[in-house]
Formats: sequence, C-alpha cells, structure tokens
Amino acid sequence: MMVGKPEILGEMNKKLILDHLRKCGPQSRADLSRNLGMSFPTVSTNVEALLENELIAVIDAPDAADFAAGRRPILFGYNADWGYVVSMDMGRSRIRMMVLNVAGDVVKTVGFKLKSSNGLDMLEEIDRAFLSLLSDASVPLEKVRFVSIGMPGILDPNTNRLELAPFLNEALRANRIDQHLERKYGLRTTTENSVNLAAIAEKWQGAGVEYSDIVYVDLAVGIGSALILGGELVTGHNGAAGEIGYMLPGIAFRRKVYDEEGVLEKILSASEIERRMVMQSQHPGANTRDLFEGEGAQFWEPYLEDIRSYLAMTLVNLVAVLNPELVIVGGGLGKALLRHDRAYFTEFLRAHVPYVPKLVEPLLDENAALLGAAAYALRLIHDEQTLTR
Repeated sequence: MMVGKPEILGEMNKKLILDHLRKCGPQSRADLSRNLGMSFPTVSTNVEALLENELIAVIDAPDAADFAAGRRPILFGYNADWGYVVSMDMGRSRIRMMVLNVAGDVVKTVGFKLKSSNGLDMLEEIDRAFLSLLSDASVPLEKVRFVSIGMPGILDPNTNRLELAPFLNEALRANRIDQHLERKYGLRTTTENSVNLAAIAEKWQGAGVEYSDIVYVDLAVGIGSALILGGELVTGHNGAAGEIGYMLPGIAFRRKVYDEEGVLEKILSASEIERRMVMQSQHPGANTRDLFEGEGAQFWEPYLEDIRSYLAMTLVNLVAVLNPELVIVGGGLGKALLRHDRAYFTEFLRAHVPYVPKLVEPLLDENAALLGAAAYALRLIHDEQTLTR
C-alpha cells in the first residue's frame, strides 16, 4: 500500500473541495463530507484553510438562533472573485479584449482598431486599453491571474517566435504583447492560435458542446482549421496541426521553394480572392460579398464554383483523415459559403467519404476566440489552483 505524505494529501483534499464547490455550487461541511467521502474533521480543517486564503467564501450563514437550534448549516461556495482572467484576440488591426472572473463569468468586453503603426506605439496602445478595461470592470491589476492571447499562426516552441501568420501585422509579430505584459506587470500569459481557441470555445459553449470529435474550419482573411479529437485539442509536434493553408489541392500546384503563404491559402483566403476579383473586374471595390449579393453575383458564378470546389475538396480530405462527428465552418467567407451552398458541400462529402459529419456554422461568432482564450487560461488555473496566491 502506497502512503502519501500528509502535506500532499492535504493539498489533494483542498483541491477536491475547491473543484467540487466550483462545479456543484454551495455546500455545507456535512454535504462535502458526504459527497467527497472525507471525514468531517478533514473537511473542517481544509475548509478553514481555503477560507483563510479566500479561495472559498461563506455564502449563507444562519443567525445565532438558527445555528443554536441546528436549523441551518453554514454554506460555503467557490470564491469567483478570487481572481480574473483577461483574454485578447489579436487581429491584423483590430483588437478585442474580455475580462472574466475565475468562475468564467464575463465582466466586460471591449474592441478597438489600432491607430498606431509603430510596434512600440502599438504595445503602449494595447497596454492602455488593457488597463482601461480593468478600470472599467473594477478589477485590480493584482487580481489578474492570467492573460490569455489568441493570435494567427503559432508560437514555435523551438524558436519562441510567431510563425505561419503571413497576414499578421509585422509590428505585432516583432513586438509581442505577451512578453510586454510579463515584463512590465509580472503577469502570467499564454499565447495560442486563434482558430484553436475558437474551436475550444465552440466545444465549451457553442455548436460543439455535445460532440467529442470536431473539425473547425475558419475561412476569412486567411484559412486555417483546429482539431478536437476525443474532446481534446490536438496541436501536433510543432503546434502546427490544422494549418490547412499548406494543403496541396493538386499536383499542378506543387512548388520548388517553400513560402509562408501556403498553396491553399493563396487560393482560398478572402484577401487573395478579393485581390484577384479586383484584377479580373477592374473594379477597386470588389469584395467577397459580391459573390453572393447584388446584380453582379451572376457574373461571379464561375469564380464562385472554383472557390466552393476547392473548399469541398479540403473538407473531404479533412474528413477522410480525421473522421469527425462535426465540422464547424466559420470565418466571414466560410459562413457565407456554407449558407449559400450547404447542400453542395453535403453531397460532395457523400460522394467521396463513407461517414459524413454534420456541417454547421459556429454559434459564438466574434466572441469565439476570446471565450476560447478564457477557457484555456481557466483550465490552467483550475488544474493548478492551490493556496499559493
């Protein structure tokens, strides 16, 4: 029989009590003892320690008469105001931020377009917005437990550089906000691919709640995907799993030299499509909305057929390799294509793979990456939450 050290067992018991209160709501000492199979004295000792460190709080205390008569026990609950998480979604020029308590309740959300073009000025602009968000939400800086940031591309674990993000503002790539916040305020940060975070959010609160094997495809300025298999995010050896912009849609597209903008991204990203539309129509205002709306939509039908064919082939390849239950198609262009041609994509899949997943749009839209970033940080906090403050 393996015997644990008392201090380790004590930390495990505190963690069990904390997780139970967070998931199940307020409980009395007797409830905790019964539900967790701990002795009453063990529960009492650990509850006192958790109270002292403000990780839990008294939710309902009976008055002296009730307590003396044994009518109502004291109820304890998870202290959601013990700390806060700030999530950020970094676009090419638009930044969105959200602050949540450690129970996952959203306190405030803001979005703004960067005015600066210089890297250091950008950092200061984002820094000011970060402090303003905390002030407006009445959250002290010292209560921020984590800042979780979503960005295009990946943070290469070997070089610690942002890679595979051809459309990312170069100033943001060279001047990373996570490093700035760590240096200036001593904050803990984490950075993850924004499409991965959107997939996490959809699994947490959106279209993927009831599914375990999910592919999230994002077709907007660029193209990317995220893979959730067995309920867990899959990132691959270098963190580049899901970078479908590098898929080769046919032998005719092979290259002799690598380029950060992949072949499929060159074909399907909204920015490249709009560039080709402008060249073909000689109309400087042409954009992807013209493919679906207005009198000019008929003119673009042959062009739209090429776009949906390449996306359909991409979906077939993903489904053939991963066998997901659900495919979520997001991003402005991705959602427009699915709405316009859902039957086409479904039939295309039926003709090429034995098991056709459900095709849906995301439910969380522009908040997806923010909520996913928050969920990512909250999981880290809850997995390691101890008496250390």
